[in-house]
Amino acid sequence: MYLKRLLAFLCCFTLVFCLFPSSAFATGGNGNIDGGGGSMGHGTSSNFWNSGNDGVRITVVDASSGTAVSSPLDFSNRTQKTSLLHFGKVNKLQYLGGAGLSLQSGVAYSCIRPTQSMPTIVSSKGQSNIEAIKRYFCSEYACMMVAQAAGVDYERMIAGEYKLLIEPIAYFTHNGQYYCMTATEAGLYDQMSGGNLRKTMTSLTHKNLPLSMFLEFSDLGISAWTGSTTGKQNNSDIISTLGVGIVWFDEAPPEGEIEAPDVEYRVDTDVITAVTQASGKDVSEFQSVIDGGGDGILPSEAGGKFEGWFEPGTYDAQNKSAEDIIKAMVEARIAKLDKLGVPTGSDRERILIIASIAESEVGSEQYYGKVARVILNRIDAGMPLGMDTTVAYGLGISASQLTDDQLNDSSNPYNTRINKGLPPTPISNPGDGAITAAMDPPEGKWLYFVTTNLKTGETKFVETEDEFWKIRDEYKNNNENAN
Repeated sequence: MYLKRLLAFLCCFTLVFCLFPSSAFATGGNGNIDGGGGSMGHGTSSNFWNSGNDGVRITVVDASSGTAVSSPLDFSNRTQKTSLLHFGKVNKLQYLGGAGLSLQSGVAYSCIRPTQSMPTIVSSKGQSNIEAIKRYFCSEYACMMVAQAAGVDYERMIAGEYKLLIEPIAYFTHNGQYYCMTATEAGLYDQMSGGNLRKTMTSLTHKNLPLSMFLEFSDLGISAWTGSTTGKQNNSDIISTLGVGIVWFDEAPPEGEIEAPDVEYRVDTDVITAVTQASGKDVSEFQSVIDGGGDGILPSEAGGKFEGWFEPGTYDAQNKSAEDIIKAMVEARIAKLDKLGVPTGSDRERILIIASIAESEVGSEQYYGKVARVILNRIDAGMPLGMDTTVAYGLGISASQLTDDQLNDSSNPYNTRINKGLPPTPISNPGDGAITAAMDPPEGKWLYFVTTNLKTGETKFVETEDEFWKIRDEYKNNNENAN
């Protein structure tokens, strides 16, 4: 299970992200940020991209000369197929220096999956979580991860000797083939294919991918971008200027800021580990507060459990006790729930649990409400929920790791295949969209759902068991690694 632990560094940025003002700089840093993008078009069965299926290519370069001191490295939150089509690990500076685009036929692709997930890189709606992105790429975790993977000295990096050349990556299907491309590679490939890529994937490859990062002022021989930040771009501009960001460091990171998680997490491990590392306090101080049942911190409806009750955000840890830090995160969560109009009392905990399951079960916000309705319908019908994500949460593993014995173990209170009703607590830290959907799910008699296409994320909802077996067969037929 993953946690975004994004700690603010003092850094200089030339990263630019979609539709955020240039004044939105990292705290204490010298920001240089601007961005654009727009909504995505509609894909087809042979030409499509799934939101969130992105990553970055990072090259460590010498801050003075711009010479690469490491080979380019790819990072993605998702496990990518080794058999996908790619052009090797070539960065923008190398392409601008004359490197040609060469499809690596038969060469296995590799990328690094960060333990702590990256924020969304390529927007599907013309918006990006810029503050989280800035904190991530300037965080101690991300810098140490890159330094270790690249084989460079971390201390020299944060002392300002190196810069990070960062390029957004999209993983998408084009003419039935699964590709990995940076914006530069997309522009070069489109030139080679006579415009074929632009015809089928234009919103991704010629708008949101290249506009997800660009420079506000020139650096490393790459010009600042002064053109449109919302429209589709031509190959020449993409190749020469767009789809690139640069990060460098003025000084060592400041102490005292922590970031509460905003993705699936475990209170007893992920959260305590994050705040302990950030605040410099001993883990036992936080563990004592968590184990103490939250008296004076949690509302009564939480039942002494902190799962689901931390609001994502940055919190000041300077001169604060472990209890003060945890209390601030809970109070912010309560304020957010009040603002969203979530009922108080037992209904509030119930909504958090339902929202957390919905967000964990499906990868698209459009389905949260329907999943919430399935949960309610199954409870009303006296059926177990049958949600593998809850079973896995109770065991501290991912759903893909579950065995038949674990699925049949009724001693796990989170085993909703066996035990009826909701699990004891939320299983993730649900976002606003999932919470809103759980409060007001659409009407429907659905009792079953299956994500029938893992590539597109398409999920189907049905009312009867016979219909369920049909969509389950569809899932198996559509996905070669179906279980």
